[in-house]
Amino acid sequence: MAYTEIHAVTATPDRAISYVLSDKTERIETEHEAFFDVRHDVFCREDQLYVHYPTLASFMGISRRYPMLSFNCLRENGQGKFQSGGSRAKNGKEPLLYHMTQNFNGRELSPELANEIGMKICLEVFPNFAFIVTTHINTNNIYNPFIISAWDNDGKKVNDCLALKRQIRRVSDRLCREHGLSTLDKTAGMKVVKYKDNVGVTRFYEPTERKAELIAKRKDRTAIKDSINSYRITLPYEREQYQRKRNCDLIKMDIDSFLPICASYDELLKRLQDIGYTIRAKKKNGDWLAHVSFQPLTADKATREDKIGAFYLRENLTAYLEEQAQREERSYETTDAPVIPYFADYVYGETDLASIDLNYRSVKVKDGYSVVPRTEGEKKLITSALACNAKAWDMMDMEALSNLIALQLNEKDHRRPYFKRTEEQRLVAQINDSLDCLRFTEKHGLFSYEQFFASYQNYQRIYNDDMEKRKVIVDTIAKLKDAATLPEKAQALEQRIHDHRGNAAYIFDECRFDEAELEKCRALMRSYKIDALEKQQQLRDTVAGFEARLQKVDVIIEEVRERMQQIDLCVRTYDRIDIAAGKQDVDFIRRYEAMKRGKSEQADIYIVPEKLKKQREQERE
Repeated sequence: MAYTEIHAVTATPDRAISYVLSDKTERIETEHEAFFDVRHDVFCREDQLYVHYPTLASFMGISRRYPMLSFNCLRENGQGKFQSGGSRAKNGKEPLLYHMTQNFNGRELSPELANEIGMKICLEVFPNFAFIVTTHINTNNIYNPFIISAWDNDGKKVNDCLALKRQIRRVSDRLCREHGLSTLDKTAGMKVVKYKDNVGVTRFYEPTERKAELIAKRKDRTAIKDSINSYRITLPYEREQYQRKRNCDLIKMDIDSFLPICASYDELLKRLQDIGYTIRAKKKNGDWLAHVSFQPLTADKATREDKIGAFYLRENLTAYLEEQAQREERSYETTDAPVIPYFADYVYGETDLASIDLNYRSVKVKDGYSVVPRTEGEKKLITSALACNAKAWDMMDMEALSNLIALQLNEKDHRRPYFKRTEEQRLVAQINDSLDCLRFTEKHGLFSYEQFFASYQNYQRIYNDDMEKRKVIVDTIAKLKDAATLPEKAQALEQRIHDHRGNAAYIFDECRFDEAELEKCRALMRSYKIDALEKQQQLRDTVAGFEARLQKVDVIIEEVRERMQQIDLCVRTYDRIDIAAGKQDVDFIRRYEAMKRGKSEQADIYIVPEKLKKQREQERE
């Protein structure tokens, strides 16, 4: 079948011309995803596999080097209708060019034949007009995009009417039948139906079942698309919009989670890059780009900041962070603040716990150090560490305590589990946990249960997405490595057939199986484009690129896993301290455990009260 469509270009004609003339590059996971029936080139860039498809282009009355200049000359030589008069497009603007497409059924013809058919259509339908005919081969259907001048060589304007569309359809169907190609026979004799769009312009459509259903939805106001033929009502477009919305929500969530603990916009970008983001923010000379783009590790495309929301523009986020920093500085300005020592780290046995102030702490700023008040969470951790330290001194002498501290520190450095069997061991472990949590909370700005919950949930999502990405990369590497063994396997089969060519028993019994296996290997080698030595080296380079990408993903996964373990330690330490004080937040711990197990919070909330109700009934009985 050959589907045709034409519409006016009233703005950015240079972008329309650039689109039809540019070669196409698609992102792929494995080489076998490329279309091997046409010219293409597979390459690897930044650990990602891409395939490049050249665009076939033909010109009539247009300069190949300066096509926009040729169209502008035709427009200026028109009948003076560019500024006033003349036909108008749907948006009320004058058409500058016309963009037409012709889609064929799958890949039933070669790109050269498709381009030839496109040239014949334009020569017959637009005989005195300048035009460009291109052929794109990067999709499942080979298709021809056309750019046609709105004015012919004599200054006459294109008459964009129903008769023109019918003529394009008739000529396209006839040429397709002449070359043995399929056509849309079911709609060939249909009479078009007239309708008005949402701005009152009269339009037409062929009354197929799908379009009739869409018209009914428009009347019921369940669909408000601007055109029956619009790409915006297709399933691929809906999927793309859903993925774009999902990416925007993901970027918003990550930015929102880091805003409270960032002092500048550069720090925000650095934290996003630490969790796998690819960010394009500055030019080579160091100047900011007009728009910053964010690409999460699991996204196929980057998303510009202006597509995420007005608040997430660089200027607005910078202003927000500066205002946040000023508020913090004003809150830190206290006339009676004491001189507080600065602690880069807290290590039990090396840090003097008595010198840790319960109410204030020193932080590094641009001009040196500043004193800030401690949060309730910090005070809780310091109080617990001091209390456990006092108990430990009462139960052990200095030598025994030092030995126990060194033993636990050694086990921690070697990432080995330490079993706390005695009260002394538990006390030292609790002090270490409190100091580790204190260092973590000060560094990352997390001081409450809800902040722990939101941060853990965010890292859990990143971890799951990265594990899925890792699985895809591992499967791809396995497939490519299997493909890399094909030349050796084919060579071994060829040698085996050659060595046994005089063996009658082999020829009548096993030879046909080896020949079939050899042909299968050769076919796979052709599909992977590794029948030449240089292509085999390219395949090995591709495998090396994916392995490097896998290492990068593994590093990110390990960092995220450690961050989740640190947050979990903070929650356990807070909960231990609250239990000792008789103030355990049972509801939060229940929500937190449900979130870690992947269960919904709502389900857990309704199950537990039912259990408590049964327990109370049993107690009454």
